[in-house]
Amino acid sequence: MRKLLGGTHFLHLRRCFKAGKVEYRVSLESRFDDVLAKWESSSRVSPIFSIDRASALSLSDRRKRWIVFCGPVFPGAVPRSLKGEFFVSLGAYNLVFLCDSRSIRDRVVEFTGALGVPFEEWCLRGERIVETKVTPCRNPAEIPAQLRKSLETTQDALEPASREYLTLVMTAVGRAQRAFPSFPDLCEDFVRFDRTFRAALKKTDSVVDQGLVVTANAAISRFSSQAYSGTSPILESECHYWTHSLLGIGVASMALVRVRQFMECRLDQARIFDRLEMLRAVDGPNPTLVQLARNDPYWRRDHLFDHPGQGELETSPRDLDDLLPLITCFSGRDGFRSTQVSLSAPLELVSSCNTVSWTPLTITHEISHRVIEGVLGTLLPHPDDDNQIEEVLDLFGADRLKLFDDLRTFLVFALWRSCDQDGDADRYELEAEKLRELIRAHHSQVNEVMTHVFDFLYFYAGDDKSYIQSIWASWGVIPNIQDRIAHYILRSLCALYSNHLRRADGQKHVCRTFDRLLKDLETEYPKNKYVREARSQLRKSKSHFLDQLDRHRELVQVVRHFLYSPRIEKLLRSETVARSRKDAVAGNVFADDRVSNPLSFMDSQAGDKSRHLVRSVWILHQLAFSEAE
Repeated sequence: MRKLLGGTHFLHLRRCFKAGKVEYRVSLESRFDDVLAKWESSSRVSPIFSIDRASALSLSDRRKRWIVFCGPVFPGAVPRSLKGEFFVSLGAYNLVFLCDSRSIRDRVVEFTGALGVPFEEWCLRGERIVETKVTPCRNPAEIPAQLRKSLETTQDALEPASREYLTLVMTAVGRAQRAFPSFPDLCEDFVRFDRTFRAALKKTDSVVDQGLVVTANAAISRFSSQAYSGTSPILESECHYWTHSLLGIGVASMALVRVRQFMECRLDQARIFDRLEMLRAVDGPNPTLVQLARNDPYWRRDHLFDHPGQGELETSPRDLDDLLPLITCFSGRDGFRSTQVSLSAPLELVSSCNTVSWTPLTITHEISHRVIEGVLGTLLPHPDDDNQIEEVLDLFGADRLKLFDDLRTFLVFALWRSCDQDGDADRYELEAEKLRELIRAHHSQVNEVMTHVFDFLYFYAGDDKSYIQSIWASWGVIPNIQDRIAHYILRSLCALYSNHLRRADGQKHVCRTFDRLLKDLETEYPKNKYVREARSQLRKSKSHFLDQLDRHRELVQVVRHFLYSPRIEKLLRSETVARSRKDAVAGNVFADDRVSNPLSFMDSQAGDKSRHLVRSVWILHQLAFSEAE
């Protein structure tokens, strides 16, 4: 086994001119301050991390040495018999060997060649690079013909952005084939994205099309800069994340991709949307859902599995093409954020993903948004479609409905109740214009509440303490959200309430539980000012939050009883690889076993209070090289 032990060092490259010629010089520093002391306009740097106490050799003499870069390769695959100073980076070339003799260099080059992955070699004389060698370019697969076709649009205003998209996506696929040959599913991701993206463009208006293309371009560009920078020829490419400008953050980028792929695959296996569609053939309850008492036995059924035909979905062929894979990237501006085509995570995650505040597990919230957005699109009428509006309104007042239609009316009622300030909802008087207004004005709020409940039930297993600690610790590092504290309190209460819907005192119980959890957080995170403010607001305005929680009860019921199933929760948490040792992925060790469930792994590992760069590097490597589904 290989272990991350020996600390962080910094590989510093700078360009200089001597006698009219360009020279490149390299230094290996043990402190970042030493890099800054030598910084020049051409400087590029990346941290590298010692494996098994590898030392940072001084390059100030004129001895001949070699630096060999290769990857992406799981560090546990490097045999202990391979000598030399061995480091890992967060770039696509994640293995870095500093060879002090030709014999060691020859064995390293032989090893990298046997792996069949790209590599680059620098021959040094002291700090000066005197020669570089790059893996002979293999003939990558042809870029699929579908990517070369123009986007089908007649909008002149969209032409510049469309051309940018085409060049970006073809470049992304081509570079993935060269830089990540051991991750062929990355190319498949881009090809599937393009196919589904083109179909999505045909269904929207010109303004939405423009927004989708621009957003896709930004995400693909960011991903390419972060993942492919630092690949051969290293001297000619740089990453715009400047503390990783030399080798990029390809491994960190692949960690995000792997987490997203895992969640998409498991959620697709769950077939939530197909199970909802089958409720069209199921008779609803009598009385209707709106009239059912909160403790009625009907609420205890697993409505995603208990009805005819739903069991057959477990063995039916899956089709991933109906899901738009998100382009993942890091962003210093957007942080954790999802759009219809992209998913971003904060740059802080690269160095701090071992902490509760910056855990990659927060990505589950963004993926949950996609699921809830799809559910709302299926069940709620589009506010600009008169036929859909009238269709839903005609369902109100019926004595008996199919369960799917009953669920639609229940969700509309839930929307009305959650936004009702005048008590009109209890009279069941809803007109078309009022419904349009409600959907337009409160769609985002409803999405957030339902997303928090969905995330809580599935990805935190309905555990009050771990969920509240995680979300409030992550909010604690977001600046200037004082005005949103009340919204966050309500969303937290709604999530906790999903476990107590049938209790007569459920709302009061949830408020007491939340107050106690906030008190514990105050002790554990004394610098988190939002926690103190939340507890203060909850106590001062308890009756207000109890009222709001009551108004949101139906929204919580929709998620708890029609979108949640213990079977799907089990699917999301199950492991696909049997563990040979309990400690196979513990303690900054690169063992033979790989992570098979990124969600469970993140839950168990990202729980520290303080940032630790080396542990973050280890976590990102484990996620990037986790077992594919």
